[in-house]
Amino acid sequence: MKKITILVAILSIAITSGCDSTSEESNTTNLPRLGKNTRMQKDVPYIVNKGDIIEKLSSTPEIKIESDLERGVTTATLINGEASIIRDSF
Repeated sequence: MKKITILVAILSIAITSGCDSTSEESNTTNLPRLGKNTRMQKDVPYIVNKGDIIEKLSSTPEIKIESDLERGVTTATLINGEASIIRDSF
């Protein structure tokens, strides 16, 4: 439970840090913006934006969050377990 709490805290900081850029790079998957629920695939980095939610679909998913402050892009990569990204509908 402590791992999930720490992961959620890190994810919250990463997503709310103003990384709402829509720039893309060749090794990321840029998901549709409005209210889409997309199941994450293992080892695929997804661009996440302010307001996006990562929903756990297994008991202990492990997700790596990386922020490129120079480009203003934050990515989430599923390492283990199952999860989906729900895009902010606003």
